[in-house]
Amino acid sequence: MGNRNKLIPIIKTIIFLGRNDIAFRGHRDSRYHPQIGETCKDNIGIGNFVELLNFCIEAGDKVLEHHIRSALKNATYISKTAQNELIECCGKTIEKVLIKKIKKSGYFSILCDGASDCSNVEQLSLVIRYIDCDNVICEDFLRFIECKSGTTGLSLAQNIISAIDDLGLDIQKCRGQGMMVLGQCLSVRNALDQIKDISYFFNLSAKRASCLNKFIFPGQAKLIDTCRTRWVQKLKGLDVFFDNYISVFHSMKEMAYNEVLTKQIMDYFYAITVVLQTKTFDISQQCNEINCLKTQILDLKKNIDVYHNKWYLIALDLAKTLDVSEVKPRFCGRQVYRDNYPFDTVSDYFKYSITSPLLDHLINELEDRFDEGEMIACIWYSCNCCKKNKEKCFWKSDFMEFLHFYISDMPHPTSIHAELDLWETFWNNQSVIPSTITETSKSIDMRGFPNIREGFLIMGTIPITTCECERSISVIRRLKTYMRNCMTE
Repeated sequence: MGNRNKLIPIIKTIIFLGRNDIAFRGHRDSRYHPQIGETCKDNIGIGNFVELLNFCIEAGDKVLEHHIRSALKNATYISKTAQNELIECCGKTIEKVLIKKIKKSGYFSILCDGASDCSNVEQLSLVIRYIDCDNVICEDFLRFIECKSGTTGLSLAQNIISAIDDLGLDIQKCRGQGMMVLGQCLSVRNALDQIKDISYFFNLSAKRASCLNKFIFPGQAKLIDTCRTRWVQKLKGLDVFFDNYISVFHSMKEMAYNEVLTKQIMDYFYAITVVLQTKTFDISQQCNEINCLKTQILDLKKNIDVYHNKWYLIALDLAKTLDVSEVKPRFCGRQVYRDNYPFDTVSDYFKYSITSPLLDHLINELEDRFDEGEMIACIWYSCNCCKKNKEKCFWKSDFMEFLHFYISDMPHPTSIHAELDLWETFWNNQSVIPSTITETSKSIDMRGFPNIREGFLIMGTIPITTCECERSISVIRRLKTYMRNCMTE
């Protein structure tokens, strides 16, 4: 019991540093700790962990002070080795709690995204999506997976399966997966890369930033980076860059049509993108908005001449403000660095080279991410089967198609038709109709509808985005810093 009391302040210090994202060790804390009861003044670079222990002793922690004073130098439990072991114990304890919740939920989905750390090693972020016992959709980060065997599809799959087995989860309970897939729309990628480079060009130099500030109007936001991991930050960076375009031009004397077009089209995506970034996102809640977005992008493609001319006029107005002339691109027999497009006017060239490929790319991405098969699970929320007018609809066949796909998970598959009839009758007699999976599960006792309950669990588990992986990647620099890029030290 005495040894446990000695470890309590040490463990609490570790938890405090972890919760507040504070680095543990300094430059030279492998040596013995500084003078007991005094913060480090002469020994620079001792580290936050040892300094906090000294602070606790100064605050009157007699148990810790007695332990540090009387313990042998190899039994103080404050060395870098002891720190790593205690950190690992804390991590395993948290992991056990999360694994217990995931196992209790029944089904889960795997979310993964990768990024290189400061030592140029590929780290794969592993996040599990599930519905907890309170019918709340959760996305919990579990660990980073070091991709030692490479980044091929086979290597990544083997790493993920190995990690799932190591965590004690049953891969047979996995009902969905979300992986980061890079887009291939060259014009958009080049435009965002240009914005990122321009932002770095100004933000990483005090002199260049001062030059840009001379042209920024009062109230305008300064240039921000188009974050490589978060799509919402890309859109924000694009908006800020567009607002500061005139200021940037006067500083760099440059202009391109890509940024204007990309900004106009991406404005349609901003609202739904913000919603998709949330942890507890319920696909049934934004089913209509997603379908509306798909319809709108298809309409842009169908009426591409009208919309392109409108966007091109915006670019021309901006060019006129900056005193830039409309120039017809050079056309030659053999083009190496860009595609040759048949065109009669400059506007037609940009329509064929940028506007049309971008819209095609967005349509394909939306169809792949939100295809009809995945949206079937949510169609019944938007139909009129539960409304008081009791109009005839065909939601049962759609929902049956979803349940049939997971027929092996249904507890009573032979009674699905009767259960759906009871479900319809139940909600026809209700005045308030819930709009999401979680609200529905909380509003009634689902034990009377076991098959539908299993369907809800699977529907809520299926992922749409990998945003939680991106959030974990954003803080990986706190684990592997430039000064200490080896996690074993």
